[in-house]
Amino acid sequence: MSLYRRGKIWWMDFYFHGQRIQETTEMTSITRAREVQEKRKQALKDGIAGIRKQQQPRLLSVAAQEWLEAKKLAWSPRMTDIAKNSINHFLPALGKKLLVDIEPCDVSKYQKARLAEGASNRTVNIEVGVLRQIMRKFGTWARIQPDVNMLPERQDAGRALSAEEGIRFAAGMWKIPFAHSAAVRGTRTGNRRPVQYHPNLTMEKYQLWQSVSAIWQG
Repeated sequence: MSLYRRGKIWWMDFYFHGQRIQETTEMTSITRAREVQEKRKQALKDGIAGIRKQQQPRLLSVAAQEWLEAKKLAWSPRMTDIAKNSINHFLPALGKKLLVDIEPCDVSKYQKARLAEGASNRTVNIEVGVLRQIMRKFGTWARIQPDVNMLPERQDAGRALSAEEGIRFAAGMWKIPFAHSAAVRGTRTGNRRPVQYHPNLTMEKYQLWQSVSAIWQG
């Protein structure tokens, strides 16, 4: 282990688990260079021990972009557009807040504002569902979850879907041409009559259609 100078800058040169680490400290002071080297060594040790570096606080606007970029790898362009639409609605109200500063009252205020604009309960729940997924990714949702209430929707049948399933569902359903005001006629909860489907509506999509009211619940 040693420090050496290149011009006015000190460089560190040491071995860690058989690997040579040779990096600049970006310091002109030998004292500060030693501090940088010790921090670098400790960071390597923490990585081997499985100690995760504490995440820096993020603005919601920054976190949303990072979340969306990661999801793009697995999503179709249509699904990405649906998520972007939700993000574009809540960023003007919440985007300048740090994730750790978002409180249940902020979510409630947003819900009321969107309803006043004429958005449906389901639409608002979808948007809050996307916000929830972003905050979960960065470990900040659990703190406020008990005090955040989703808006009531019809729950006729089916299982509740995850946020990602909801986006996938919405993306798929947009492609289905409906010949009637409802995709399926003659079907009600508890009804044992034969189900009449639209020709392009599969059983799987019909079940998802029935359960979409529960997409963002809980």
